[in-house]
Amino acid sequence: MIRQALPRVAPTGASYDVGSYILYPAILASGDGEQEVASYCNTCHSPRYIIMQPPLPADAWTAEVNKMVKTYGASIPDDATPKIILYLQSHYTPENRKK
Repeated sequence: MIRQALPRVAPTGASYDVGSYILYPAILASGDGEQEVASYCNTCHSPRYIIMQPPLPADAWTAEVNKMVKTYGASIPDDATPKIILYLQSHYTPENRKK
């Protein structure tokens, strides 16, 4: 039989502070649609996911944005969806991705 000591109980009223969590915002490519991407693509995930992706073909970005809206229910206004798609196609495809 193995016996273990009971865990120590924290005193009531104890307060712990781990400091602030450092956030590094994603640096998106400048251009028309950048604000929409930064706003609407930040609801479910960080825009960092966009810049971490390998460059995707233009059609893949269209499919991704439509999937976010139709499948995952992202609340992106109808007028912002084409701007986001065009922005991603203009900056994050194999043909135009800046290293």
